[in-house]
Amino acid sequence: MKEIGVRLTVAIVAFFSGMAATLFLIPFWAGPLISAVQEGKPADWIGFAGNFGAGLMTLIAAGAAIYGATFAARPVYDQLLELARQNDVGSLGVLSKRSLDLNNERILIHRIITGVVMIDTHLKNLLANSLIPETGELVVSIDRFEEAVDDLRASAGIIWGTVAVQKTKRVFLDAALDAATNIMNINRLNPPAHPQRIAAFRSNAVHWQKLSKHVKDLGHLLHDAVDVSADRTSAMLADLEHRVF
Repeated sequence: MKEIGVRLTVAIVAFFSGMAATLFLIPFWAGPLISAVQEGKPADWIGFAGNFGAGLMTLIAAGAAIYGATFAARPVYDQLLELARQNDVGSLGVLSKRSLDLNNERILIHRIITGVVMIDTHLKNLLANSLIPETGELVVSIDRFEEAVDDLRASAGIIWGTVAVQKTKRVFLDAALDAATNIMNINRLNPPAHPQRIAAFRSNAVHWQKLSKHVKDLGHLLHDAVDVSADRTSAMLADLEHRVF
């Protein structure tokens, strides 16, 4: 029904355009006709009418050709629009997944940084209080940190960001794994009841402080990179949603 309505509209517009053109051209052919009749020179009118008719026929043929070409190109144009829409829908799915992956990455980084901070706090309390056992809270923090590191390792196959950001992510994962290994050693020595265990505990705790600082520094850099990439992805998603929906 919509296509029929479009064709009817085009036909009506063409009809009235032809009528308007005819009325507009009356002075151009009526004047020579009257002049030829008054002067008794019909041959002049016939010559003029022939040239005028040929020009008009050419004009009509050109208009018909333009209309025909436009009408014939319409299905191709509609097909191109549909292909563009399908491409936008596909891109929308890809960007939506990327946005979800980046959000999960941000959460993992935050979990690791938070775990490091919590372990730092418990270790400082242990060292400040002459290694009075604080086993429960420290063990809980270590378990949460190790779980976050395992989740980050599982997501290592997700590639995003520039080459520099990808390298930072690999270094961050390596640093987090080193810290996890160190804190496992500390956990095995906790509570440090004997002199040898106390010395080993202190040595591992000092090493942890260096590792934890490295993990936090890399984590903050990576978190900022996630925010930049997520903002860019959100802007592209907003543009696509406006076109698709």
